[in-house]
Amino acid sequence: MTLLTIIDTISNVIVIVAMLCGGGWVMYKFFKTREGESKLEIELVPSVYGMGVSKVVDVLIQLKNIGNVAIFTRVPNAECVLEIKAISEKLRDSVIYWEDSRLLPLLSPIEFLKDFEFGNLKEPYIIEPQSTESVHVIFSTTHHGIVLLKANFVDKDDYVTIANQVIDLRTEITRGV
Repeated sequence: MTLLTIIDTISNVIVIVAMLCGGGWVMYKFFKTREGESKLEIELVPSVYGMGVSKVVDVLIQLKNIGNVAIFTRVPNAECVLEIKAISEKLRDSVIYWEDSRLLPLLSPIEFLKDFEFGNLKEPYIIEPQSTESVHVIFSTTHHGIVLLKANFVDKDDYVTIANQVIDLRTEITRGV
């Protein structure tokens, strides 16, 4: 072996090691630092409309994918729900937790992606990177008090994103609280 062959072999080994280290760093950044995982923000924007004795509530659920990968729901979408609980007068001067037995469910949980299940329940709902999807949930109630809204979104990797909002149904008309 000549000196040039040895130098060329060492140079090739250094390039291969650098490529492997660079590839390893990219894999680490992509998988370990959640670059390759979903990042979702949920915003609830309720509007309340008076209708005599009852109220009509329109809850705009905005799903914002702030990550670099598409977000897929679990199939079926039954775990993407909006829950509504009434806050009673008994909870005066206390901390309120969602699981508190004194919070009474106003309605059964509403599957807010149900309208997007077009017969084929094997297809997930997809939110593309850097986009916002909007879903409306509309319900009516005769309850005239304060309610707590909670939206749950569960993706295919079982990541759960939750948003809460308090709304006052004692007022006549509120838009975009």
